[in-house]
Amino acid sequence: MIKTIAGLLRALMLEQAAELDKDEIVHGPSIGAMYEGLTRDLLDRTIPESLNVRVVEGFIKGVDDKLSRQIDAMIVTGEGRPVPHTGQFVWPIADVIAVFEVKKMLYGADLQDAFEKMHEVKRMSEAHIQSGVKVDPRHTMLAFAKTTGHYPPTITAVDALPHELNYIFRTMLADQLAPLRVILGYHGYADEYGLRKGLLSYLKDQGDFAPGFGPSSMPNLIVAGSSALLKMDGHPYTAPLSEGWWHVLTSNPENPLRLLIEQLWTRFGDRFGDIFPADNALELERLAPFLDARLAKQGTAVGWTYNYHPLSKKQMASTETLRWDPDAVETCEMVIQLKLAKFGSIDLRDEEFRTYVESEGLDPDALITDMVARRILAWIDPNTVRMIDSGILFAGFMPNGDGFSTTDTDRLSPWLNHELDKGKDN
Repeated sequence: MIKTIAGLLRALMLEQAAELDKDEIVHGPSIGAMYEGLTRDLLDRTIPESLNVRVVEGFIKGVDDKLSRQIDAMIVTGEGRPVPHTGQFVWPIADVIAVFEVKKMLYGADLQDAFEKMHEVKRMSEAHIQSGVKVDPRHTMLAFAKTTGHYPPTITAVDALPHELNYIFRTMLADQLAPLRVILGYHGYADEYGLRKGLLSYLKDQGDFAPGFGPSSMPNLIVAGSSALLKMDGHPYTAPLSEGWWHVLTSNPENPLRLLIEQLWTRFGDRFGDIFPADNALELERLAPFLDARLAKQGTAVGWTYNYHPLSKKQMASTETLRWDPDAVETCEMVIQLKLAKFGSIDLRDEEFRTYVESEGLDPDALITDMVARRILAWIDPNTVRMIDSGILFAGFMPNGDGFSTTDTDRLSPWLNHELDKGKDN
C-alpha cells in the first residue's frame, strides 16, 4: 500500500515541480514559497482526515519560550498560536510531529543551512525531553532488539549493557521522541553518488568528535531529486550491527516519498496507535550502505567515529534490491519459536530445553547464538532469550519441505501466493 501511494504522490510531485520550474517569477523568496507550498500540499495528502493533525509553517516554541528559525513546513497536532496577519503559526515543541526544510536546489551551502536548522530542532526536543516527558519505550525496545540482538525488559536494564549499546539505545529513544526531521531538495545533487559525496564533505569539514554531529543529530531523511540519505534509527528502518558498527546512514536512488511515508506513518502510529496498514510489498527498498558509526574515545572525551563506504556509481547501481522472505527455519528452531510464543522466554540453563535440542543433534548454546545473530531471537539477559517481535507467529513448511516462520502477517499472504505460483510454473 505505501509503495503504491508513494508512487502516485511522486508522479504528482514531479508534475507540479516541473510547472514551478517553468514559472516566470525570479524573485527568490517567492520561488522558495512556491516549493514550500507544494510540499505542504503533498504532505496534506499523506494524513488521514480522522487525525487531529495538520500541516503548517511558522516557528517552534521551546520549553524556554524561545522560538526557532522559520520552519518551511511542520506536521503538528494540538493547538498553536497564529502569527497575526500571516498564514504562519507558533507551535509548541511537544506537539510537533515532523519538520521539513525545503530547498529548490540542494547543494553544499544549502545543505549546511538545512542541517543547522534540523540541529536546532533537535536541541529544542532534547530540552523538552529533559523537562520531564512521560516515555513509552516499547517502539525503541523493538528497534534496539532488531539492531543489536538485545531486548532489555526495562529502561533501567539498559544501563547494565555495554557502554556502546547503552548509547545506541539512548540515541534511538531520543529519535523516537523528537520530531521527524527532513531536508527536502527538489533539485541539486545530480544523483545518489553526488548526494553522498556532498554530505560526506560537509561532515569532514566539522572534524572528528565535533559536537552536534553524532547519530542523534543526523536528519532522518535528506532528499535531493530522486536520491535520498536515510537514517537507520529503528523508526522504522533497521540494520543489524556489523562487527560492532552501527549502520546509521544508507542511500537510495528510487522514490524518496516511499521512505518518507514509512517514517511519517511510523510516527503517527507511535503517537496515535496502529492506525495504518503495514506495507505489504515484497520488493524492499534498495538501501546502499553509506555511513557506519561506533563509539570511541579521544583522550577523556567520548564520541562517535564514522566509517565511510566508498561505493562507486557502478557499485551503487548494482546494489541488489532485496525481496522480503520469512525466516527460513529448521524443525528444531520452529519448535523453539512456538515455545517462546507460548511462554515468552527460554532460560538456556533449562534442562528440558537443553535435552530436547541435544536430542536433535545440535548444541543449544550455538543454536541460540545463531538465531540471535539472524535476529530471530534477542537476549533479555545473558541466559534468557525471547522472540524479537511478540506478534502472532506463523510457522509451516512449503511443499518442497522448506520451513519458514514470521510474525509479519501483512506480507505473509502475498509471499505464499508468490511461492505457490512459482511452484506451479516449475
